[in-house]
Amino acid sequence: MKKIFTLALLFMTIATASFAKQIDLGAMQLDTDYEVKGDFNSYIGSFTATTDGTLIASSTGSDGLHPYRQQLSDMESEGNAIAYTADNYFPLQYHFDVTAGTTYYFYKDFSMNPFTFRLSMDSGTGISISKVTPEAGSVFSVSGGGLVSIQFSRAVNFSPEARIIAGDKEASVPVNGLSNIASLEIKEPLFKWLSDGTLKGGDKFIVRLFNVTAADDATIVYGTDGTADVEYIIGEMPIQLISTENTSGAFKSYYMPTDPTGIVTLTFDGEVASAIVNLSFGSTDIEGDYYTEEITPVIEGKTIKIDLTGKQRTPDNMVASGTNYNNVMLNISKVLDTTGQHAYSAGQGTIGGFLFTYDELDVVTANIMTDFTPRPGSTITAETGSIEIWITDEAKLSYDGVKFATSNGIEVVVVDFTKEVDPYDETASILTVPVPAELTAVQTLDEEVTTVTVTLNNLQSADGLDHSQDVMATYNLGVAAIDKIFGDEVTEFTVYNTQGILVLHTTNRDEVKNLPSGIYIINGEKFLLTR
Repeated sequence: MKKIFTLALLFMTIATASFAKQIDLGAMQLDTDYEVKGDFNSYIGSFTATTDGTLIASSTGSDGLHPYRQQLSDMESEGNAIAYTADNYFPLQYHFDVTAGTTYYFYKDFSMNPFTFRLSMDSGTGISISKVTPEAGSVFSVSGGGLVSIQFSRAVNFSPEARIIAGDKEASVPVNGLSNIASLEIKEPLFKWLSDGTLKGGDKFIVRLFNVTAADDATIVYGTDGTADVEYIIGEMPIQLISTENTSGAFKSYYMPTDPTGIVTLTFDGEVASAIVNLSFGSTDIEGDYYTEEITPVIEGKTIKIDLTGKQRTPDNMVASGTNYNNVMLNISKVLDTTGQHAYSAGQGTIGGFLFTYDELDVVTANIMTDFTPRPGSTITAETGSIEIWITDEAKLSYDGVKFATSNGIEVVVVDFTKEVDPYDETASILTVPVPAELTAVQTLDEEVTTVTVTLNNLQSADGLDHSQDVMATYNLGVAAIDKIFGDEVTEFTVYNTQGILVLHTTNRDEVKNLPSGIYIINGEKFLLTR
């Protein structure tokens, strides 16, 4: 499979190269971001130095534009590339000296990976800040990723602890370093200060690094004493998740529509505007064995409701191998409040997201067997009284009555019946269902036998399968024909419908027999006409 993929990628690369074009970024400015897309095109830009000094080039990825002396048809011509000093390789940063009035060219051939490229001039103090993410002076929301990244003009050392300063309040946070980049997670102390009123939306705070020195020369310090400050404005307090329902324990392979545990509910302390919900299961290491499903949530005020009912999710219908990995995960992401701010999530690097992992995937089964008394195929009459239905695993079924449906389209649903546990088999139940008088109290106009099928109405099963055929029996409906009710001496027929409206008055017996199917009052007696 890997060989096929590699060959396909090679052919795609060759084909794409023939259509590639050169994107001109124009005259590049300092401290400006330039986007390079991974679109297989080449990119070129120029920069003309206004002063002598050191130019710093930085990228958001391991790839970037590289410096050249001239714009040639073959930028890689011998002697055209400019040597530079690499400060960092991921993300890429390098520097080289420039001369005022000289134009330099930056070029990338056949771009496969997207990145953002930026140029800045060294301040001349030996160490300067090239870039800060989020941008210095911007509004910092604690519902964002929470990470501050400070990129310097060269590889640096610094104290392992930084300070977050808001007025007379300070908090220590650890700093992670990689060559010329210092990274620190700051949202937890800020969230605490927002919660206790130390900060409110719109207030300013400072991120401060200490003892910032050049990695290769400790005598070269940032600023006057190695202290680097970055100022931000704190955003408003975001909404918070305060409770959840049905986000843990076992995940059922099927939730019946009547099962309240199939509704996942997240409740926040403020109004919710939108969210994205994804369910996943399986292994990303095995082809065809990773399942994802996007579920549309219902947002009502401060709640997000996720309906898991009515869909079967067994290993067999989610992954190719049918393996039960027992790792169902529900990911609620991009939860936004009505102002467009993400909800607060405590995990590092999470942005308005909440991940719930269930203990296991419970593959629900239902062993449905039935026995009807009287036996199916026999005749039922008014004297039959009731039908007895014995059902195994009846507790795993949901239904709202027992339906009697005649072959001529009449349906009666009986909801008043009794149910008891089988004293000899606690997994089985016995239903005792009265035969509807609407079916047995009428007589037929024809000699044809009318049948009635008995089923459970609106049947659902805990395993998500259709068991309607497993709980079904057909009987003959015992009624008498008109010619047996009325002898030859009866020559006149008055027919009303069940609403008391006169339908027919005739001396022709065949006219009565040819009435549309239905229930009629004929000469004062109720009849069922079948066709």
